[in-house]
Amino acid sequence: MKKTRLLNGLQSVFLVGVGLLVGLMGDPQRVAAETPFQDDFEAYSTGSIKGQGFWTSEYSGCVIQTTYKKTGAQALSCTGNTAYRIGGDPLATGTEWEFWVYNPSSGDHPDGRFTLIDGNGTTIGTISYLPSIGNVYALNGVSVVLGAAPHQTWTKLGFRWDRAAQTVGYGYNGAWTDYAAPPGFDQDVAELHFLEQNNKEIIIDDITGSPIIVSGYDPIVSPTTPPDGETTVVDLDDFSVVGSVEIPTDNPFVWTGLTINFDQVNGSRHYDTSFDMDIAAGESYSWNATTTADNLYAYKVSYVVSGYAPASGFLMLSDHYVPSTYITETASLLPEWEEVGNWDVPTLDDCDALSGLDKIVCEIKNVLLGMVVPSQDKLDSLVNSLAAFNNKFPMNYITEINEFFGDVQDGMDEDAAISFEIFGQAGTVSAAFWNSTATIGGTSQKLGDIFKSFITAFFVIAFFGWSINFLQRIF
Repeated sequence: MKKTRLLNGLQSVFLVGVGLLVGLMGDPQRVAAETPFQDDFEAYSTGSIKGQGFWTSEYSGCVIQTTYKKTGAQALSCTGNTAYRIGGDPLATGTEWEFWVYNPSSGDHPDGRFTLIDGNGTTIGTISYLPSIGNVYALNGVSVVLGAAPHQTWTKLGFRWDRAAQTVGYGYNGAWTDYAAPPGFDQDVAELHFLEQNNKEIIIDDITGSPIIVSGYDPIVSPTTPPDGETTVVDLDDFSVVGSVEIPTDNPFVWTGLTINFDQVNGSRHYDTSFDMDIAAGESYSWNATTTADNLYAYKVSYVVSGYAPASGFLMLSDHYVPSTYITETASLLPEWEEVGNWDVPTLDDCDALSGLDKIVCEIKNVLLGMVVPSQDKLDSLVNSLAAFNNKFPMNYITEINEFFGDVQDGMDEDAAISFEIFGQAGTVSAAFWNSTATIGGTSQKLGDIFKSFITAFFVIAFFGWSINFLQRIF
């Protein structure tokens, strides 16, 4: 169940809970839904790339030059050397990370190697650019020809990857092929190396990537621990909460917080765990924490993502709640309900055999009956819900008071006289007066019954007069 609500920013205190966060398993990481970095080399000074824009180059052999370029006025040139850069946002899943490669000579044969590196330094993909042979290869256990490597022609190459699926894709002029990743791909990707190892010049330009298009509008909350539909947790004293939030591309708001709520089933206990984040359209956020709850009870799990509208500052809230998601260690998930008996739900008439006006009247009757008569399931749910409140404040106190007055009434002697004493004069008050009889219209009636009939008639007449006045005012 998802819904987005618009509230004034002053209502942000709504999210303040009595949550208990035991400890974080490292700070949750922001994940940009695109490539780890993009670069067109236009912001740098000519000369060595080393130390410019987070780039590193061995022996300062890769330089910014202006002679050959795919776009803009500058590009990177490497001759017998390596240039590499570590991105700011490591990604477990990346979109097409592409770059242009050019051999400026008609006779030289450079040996270009372009490698994709994960967070622990493992090479998970390599593209070999060999104009001497005339081909571009994907080195993925065996050499696979991606396409031709002509001299003095710009060629578009690239990588994409998915750590969860353990795949690495290779791109050649916009065409893509995915292969199984090599062993050791256990960290997110953020590093790209350019190497020329035949002491011949190659040009690299316009490193780009496509943003991930996330469809929908509301933030997408994807819990992995506990997952949607989970019903048990081994140990509520110390359990993990893991998942991610994605912001669809068309969502215009900035999202700054996530709260995971644990509410006791049929009880008042509440725990929550909160995270700070800062994500917008096309971005995602991963959470990973350890929290705790009293393990004698069962809890339903829900999520609230909070943010604001940049233009107005209004607070935005988006809920993610799956009714079947409960966690528990020892408690039963739901109370034991008693069956509701002695209730027959009126059945709807079968109108199929009728026609004309009779069928119309029959169907109208069924519609009206469905509007005012609850189903057996709804009645059972209502009675069971009311029964669950019997032992909750204030129902338990009301029950006790009702039983007290019942006991008082059962112990009363209705025929006993009321004794009193005023200024030393004692006496009794007897209710026998109301049992006196009078004959009205030839019928003997008690005085108490006559008095009750008179009071009833008075209130009926008063209500009738009020009704007439009310109808006159509204019509």
